[in-house]
Amino acid sequence: MKKKHIAFCGYNVFPYGFAQTQRLLLIAKGLEINNCKTIVLCRYGTYQKKMDDVFSDGIYEGIKYKYCSGSPVRQISFLKRNLLKLYGLINEFLVLLSMRISGKLDYIFVTTNTFDKVLYYSFVSKILFTRSVIDNMEFWSAVKRSKWSLGEKLHDRLSPILYSKVICISDFLVNQARKTRSKSNILKIPAIVDFSKFDELGGRTVGQNGNDYLLFCGSAVYFPVIDFIIESFEKTHDKKTTLIIVSSNGSKSDFEKLNRRISGSAKKGLIELKSNLPYSNLVDLYKKSIALLIPLRQNDEDKARFPHKLGEYCASKSVIITTNNGEVPNYFTDFQNALVANSFDSKLFSEKIDYAISNKFNLKDISLNAYKTGLENFNYEINGLKIYNFLFNS
Repeated sequence: MKKKHIAFCGYNVFPYGFAQTQRLLLIAKGLEINNCKTIVLCRYGTYQKKMDDVFSDGIYEGIKYKYCSGSPVRQISFLKRNLLKLYGLINEFLVLLSMRISGKLDYIFVTTNTFDKVLYYSFVSKILFTRSVIDNMEFWSAVKRSKWSLGEKLHDRLSPILYSKVICISDFLVNQARKTRSKSNILKIPAIVDFSKFDELGGRTVGQNGNDYLLFCGSAVYFPVIDFIIESFEKTHDKKTTLIIVSSNGSKSDFEKLNRRISGSAKKGLIELKSNLPYSNLVDLYKKSIALLIPLRQNDEDKARFPHKLGEYCASKSVIITTNNGEVPNYFTDFQNALVANSFDSKLFSEKIDYAISNKFNLKDISLNAYKTGLENFNYEINGLKIYNFLFNS
């Protein structure tokens, strides 16, 4: 059967990056094993420095990528940086045009956080007479980290209309898309994970002071969530277990705020902040923790999103402690495959932490059930087939 050709556009951080990069990579890998040929087109470079294994054209884990500006590095010079952006814009279009003329462009797959790119790639797909799909992962109107802008509203409301098909990460975003699109043109793909990267690791890792530990991994921009975790940890009865916070994404002010919060905590001696860990070390921390913490709030932002880390937590076969909000009730049940607090309440969450610490050797069934849940719902191979059928057989 003839392979289908898909160009991923709109996101300029590849192959190394955080959740959005990982989702893009794993969707591409899932499509590659399901009769597709993919390429990731990055319009311009965003890395702060040159890395030995990231090139202007390369292949990473079987996925071909190309920096259309000619460099994966963000230039220091304002003039050079913007000239390369212009060149990348033109070159990217020429690459897409060449693919279309040669019959090797069946879909433009867009992942982006900005409305200007939503609009641009919709326009490009129409003038190239090819189909387009957009992957929506956030309800931008509810994200309060930046000031309100018209683009955020337009992104949420118009992206389902402007594209042939829409992929959504949550029921909340599916319901938003259904206001303007038919059900047949919408697919829900939750967190997506490569379970093969989470092989069993022996031994037990401990905190810096030699204690067992709890772990939270997430961006420093989610300070209210980290603050909630620290507050919950402060309310626990245990005096020996360490809380490790792994956070590598955020502004200088985000980390200053986080460090102030930790230094002002009554349990500051039991809290460790780690950043920029190699992925293998991070996986090791996941797998050997007493429990992995990932509370979701009772707001539209958290109803719409599905944390990538939640899928990775499942793959690690560790106990997950979360809250009964957002996508959690669709996949997790208290004491079956996770410890689930009924609401985003620090006392209730601290009780789940205390339970995990007190019963740390008796929670194997819960952790294995979480793994099975992840394997059935978040595995990139299964979701790759779903996406292929959605794009080409529906």
